[in-house]
Amino acid sequence: MTLFEEPLLETTRQLTQRTWAETSYRMQALRDNPECAKNEYDNLLDSRDPGLSATPTFDINDDISAPFVNTAKPAMAVLREQGVNGQVEMAWAFDKAGFEAVDVHMSDILEGRVSLDAFKGLVACGGFSYGDVLGAGGGWAKSVLFNERAQEQFAAFLPVMIASHWASATAARCCRS
Repeated sequence: MTLFEEPLLETTRQLTQRTWAETSYRMQALRDNPECAKNEYDNLLDSRDPGLSATPTFDINDDISAPFVNTAKPAMAVLREQGVNGQVEMAWAFDKAGFEAVDVHMSDILEGRVSLDAFKGLVACGGFSYGDVLGAGGGWAKSVLFNERAQEQFAAFLPVMIASHWASATAARCCRS
């Protein structure tokens, strides 16, 4: 590692990883079999050991859902609010599953820039909404309840969600062996 072409640190990956893992090794030696813990810790020095690794037997870029999904991509609203995180990962997951993931901020619904009528499904992402304070979910719910436009849109969307859930649950009960 260098800074302005001057060496700052001269070491190997193995030594750096072993230094990083020392605390975990010491805890593991107290908690588990000390000899096994030492063997695992010493293996970090073996540059030939690839460690835990996986070799997929398939092309990770293949669209595995393609044979099972209609060619039309149903639009999925990925809802978010102030401070929410994980929406990018959620959108990616729905995109990989064959949906057209659309980023929808609650202000878009509240201001009428976006209508839930355009979507076949919606997902509300979690984490840190409204500063991750106690009752933050209630704050998000009230932004819907106290806005007539949003309340009407969610009310119109809700029966579809309930009917779909009921049909799935009924089918599951009828088809049990």
